[in-house]
Amino acid sequence: AFGIGFCALFDFLSFSHYNMFVMKSAWRLRQALVGILFSKVTKLSQGTKSSYSQGKITNMMSSDVDRLRMSVRRVNDLWLIPMRFCLALYFVVAILGWVPALSGLGVMIVLIPITKKFVKKLRKYQKEILKYTDKRVKITQEVMSGIRIIKLMAWEKSFYDKIGVVRNEEIQKIRVQAIYRALYFSLSMSVPIITVTLTLAVYTIVEGHRLTASTAFPALSLINTLREPLQQLPEVLMALLVEGRVSLDRMNAFMNEEDIALYVERGQAVQKDERVIDFRGGSFRWAPGPKSVWAATARSAQRPGSAA
Repeated sequence: AFGIGFCALFDFLSFSHYNMFVMKSAWRLRQALVGILFSKVTKLSQGTKSSYSQGKITNMMSSDVDRLRMSVRRVNDLWLIPMRFCLALYFVVAILGWVPALSGLGVMIVLIPITKKFVKKLRKYQKEILKYTDKRVKITQEVMSGIRIIKLMAWEKSFYDKIGVVRNEEIQKIRVQAIYRALYFSLSMSVPIITVTLTLAVYTIVEGHRLTASTAFPALSLINTLREPLQQLPEVLMALLVEGRVSLDRMNAFMNEEDIALYVERGQAVQKDERVIDFRGGSFRWAPGPKSVWAATARSAQRPGSAA
């Protein structure tokens, strides 16, 4: 009894200590990402800024960063869950034998492709939801920045309807995603029950063993231990492969956008009659992008003190 109590106390203290360090790391990551994104915003070229609205950038700094912060708490579960599962499976095999244990494991393997399809669907709808969220936040911020003109011209109803249309489309996508999420979690939660039933059925009916108390209670305890990782796995996959992956891809695409070219003055002083600018047949544009291109062919040579 003393050993059981000591193990429970040690498990509680070690988990609390681990959770504290993980939360500290997650919040540090959030602050670092917000700083990096803010620094990137100040360096975007003129053409790139036109493709990123203020609402999209704000949503990235709040929602996407928070999803990555929550994903940090689940990173270590990627190796903890398989390790706990393998240890529990080993002890189940030691008590019940290979055939009952592998029959339950076969159910889990058969359901892996179905789980994969659900994850793809959830990731797809997560991307679509974020698009509508960016659009809604953009319109809302435009309304707040021009609220005086809107109140003066009595345009409240028009903008209210405009935001409502975007919000209804967003809610429709959220509703479909919620249906897939419910089906996904229902399937994932039913897997342990099916596994327990099939394992004990094979042990008693197929192999003809008698299910005694000395076998049943340790087996049920180990199968419950086997069930906990399976129940946590959908949450980990949802946090890392759906929400975290989508947010990371959005931030990665934003960070790889073109920066503005910094002006650097180099060289030594020139003579009065020396050319400092000389170009022939040059093509010029204000900023990259199809909407902001202006090209011209020219030939010029400028000297100090002259105007182009």
